[in-house]
Amino acid sequence: MNTWDDLLKNQTALTKEEVYIIDSLSSLVVQRIKRGITQAELAKQMGMSQSQLARLENLDYFPEITMLYKYTAGLAAQIENNKKI
Repeated sequence: MNTWDDLLKNQTALTKEEVYIIDSLSSLVVQRIKRGITQAELAKQMGMSQSQLARLENLDYFPEITMLYKYTAGLAAQIENNKKI
């Protein structure tokens, strides 16, 4: 069974920035799920629909680095909001 690291060693289609974005987004999605934040909650924080966020998380399109920053900021804000509850 190949691991993500094994696949990265042999791939040539993705740039280093694209791999960084995929890795980072994957880590952020894990954090969202671990903290019990729904796609709907995060999407609202980010100013987008839940279906748009689902497409982003599923990599139905390849996000720009700015979208990764927006996801990070939205996640951080949602974590702060949940602490106040």
